[in-house]
Amino acid sequence: MNEIKQKELILLIFTIEGALLLIAILWGYLIKINPFNLIYFNYVHIFWSVIAAVFMLVVNYIAINEFSKFIPFFKSLKDAYNDIAYLAADVSLPAALLIALISGFVEEFFFRGILQQQFGIIIASVVFGLFHIGNAKTLSYGLYAILIGFYFGWLFMITGNLLVPIIVHVLNNFLALPYMRYYYKKYVKNNQAD
Repeated sequence: MNEIKQKELILLIFTIEGALLLIAILWGYLIKINPFNLIYFNYVHIFWSVIAAVFMLVVNYIAINEFSKFIPFFKSLKDAYNDIAYLAADVSLPAALLIALISGFVEEFFFRGILQQQFGIIIASVVFGLFHIGNAKTLSYGLYAILIGFYFGWLFMITGNLLVPIIVHVLNNFLALPYMRYYYKKYVKNNQAD
């Protein structure tokens, strides 16, 4: 991805996440929920957020690289991963950090801070999964995102601190983007050449 395409990707993400943040703020105002009041600094929560992110990354790796060998759903998930990995093919590390910070904060602000507060973890997780379906090929990714939404929602429920799922989401996205870049260049591109 050249610099122009990377800028276009960042602009697209800013637009989508900016719209989602605006919706969250307006919705929160209308229902009198302020997700900023659910964010607080706590060293113990930050420590466990990092542990929860590492756990999530390990589970994601196993699901995509091991379970995909013998479970059809995870094979479909791996195929969806292959279909979206090209987006990260040339994303620089600073761009990956920016994308991770924005998407992790905004999505948790909306899905956990607003939707989960108003409708509960099930609705918030399902809508989170639907938000991650780009097309029919990425349906399995969206279904998997529902499970991830439950994980983020559970972390928020047990801590009462919106900062916890924000940190986990940011770390997951930040570490997943460079991995997707590596994965795309090593496996997907090579398999397309065969």
